[in-house]
Amino acid sequence: MKIVDFLKLAVKGLLANKLRTFLTMLGIIIGVGSVIMLMSVGAGVQTFVNQQFELIGANNIFIIPGQMGEMAMMGPGGGSSGTGQATSQGGSLATMSTSKLKEKHVKAIKRLSSDILEATGTIEVPAKASYKNEAIFASLSGIDENFFAASNLAVEVGRLIEEKDILNKRKVAVIGPEVGEELFPGIDPLGKKIIVANASFEVVGITEKRGTGGIGGNIDRVIYVPFPIVQSLTEKEGLQAILVKVSDREKIPEIIALIKDYLSSELDENEFSVIDQTKILETVNAILTILTYALTAIAAISLLVGGVGIMNIMFVSVVERTKEIGIRKAVGATSGNIRSQFLTEAVILSLFGGILGVGFGVLGAEIASRWLTTTVTPSSIILSLGVCSLIGIIFGVAPAARAAKLDPVEALRYE
Repeated sequence: MKIVDFLKLAVKGLLANKLRTFLTMLGIIIGVGSVIMLMSVGAGVQTFVNQQFELIGANNIFIIPGQMGEMAMMGPGGGSSGTGQATSQGGSLATMSTSKLKEKHVKAIKRLSSDILEATGTIEVPAKASYKNEAIFASLSGIDENFFAASNLAVEVGRLIEEKDILNKRKVAVIGPEVGEELFPGIDPLGKKIIVANASFEVVGITEKRGTGGIGGNIDRVIYVPFPIVQSLTEKEGLQAILVKVSDREKIPEIIALIKDYLSSELDENEFSVIDQTKILETVNAILTILTYALTAIAAISLLVGGVGIMNIMFVSVVERTKEIGIRKAVGATSGNIRSQFLTEAVILSLFGGILGVGFGVLGAEIASRWLTTTVTPSSIILSLGVCSLIGIIFGVAPAARAAKLDPVEALRYE
């Protein structure tokens, strides 16, 4: 018999009971759909994280107080790192954790090499912000005029914080788009006064929509004000972080060595950490990859359940079609022919279930993209269909072998 004949017989046998065939494929459909959806979410999150790191700048270096692991880390303007807390009622700022990083270090680092394009220090704390009857909790970030260039952050409308604002300690603010949407629903925020930590600030700009920062936090929910203002509110001179922008990514190891040598002459080794953003990105991607595969493995359990379902139904089919098998053997069909027919049916069940599952998974990923970043990769589709074919073969072997072993005389007597 030719392969085409096996396919025709297999399809005819499956279509004889359409509802049972569909219910048998359901486990495969759900399993493949779940795998596709989870892998698309995992790939989408990785793509999103990579994009955020690129937006902030892959050629950036972060310097934070203490050893990495003693303090939480985030991207510039990315939300609180646990160094302070805002009171729920008064909106005042609590004191920050001790930091030995100072403005003098920022200026000295800038002079270390011509490959250092920008160096800027920040202080960031959670705070309550209000305008008339509207109030939200956001991050208050004290910055200088170099911050926006160093972090590749621009304004959508209005202007940036300038050097004259820093020198004159002007109470002006550049706000993130989420802050603008929540404090000023339907109103143009520019020129309006907001109250943050019992101080009044004039809104002079709104940053472009960015979303979650490369290392954590929500850049869209930050209020940027001149650095000296936050210093006076927190009564601390120490910086929460120093951001260094390098001209070329290849120069990063060299610049890190220079920074470490300089800071080691000023501070104890446990009082600062120099972090390469590329290394952080590699670590984050590795974690996300492991998490994606772990969730996918859990979802793949339903594929095994679907395979068991196929095997179960194929055994039932062998029993129901015992007389048919006997007739076919009586007219010359070999055991190999019978085995191939039932194995083909099992593979078709699994493969068609896989195809429907891929459609279900792609549709689910498209719906999920309204809330999450999703990316359906060709490799996930090919892998899913390959696994489905393998499941059809593995779980179809036993029923096919049983059908092939039936004695034609006994099969013809079966009622």
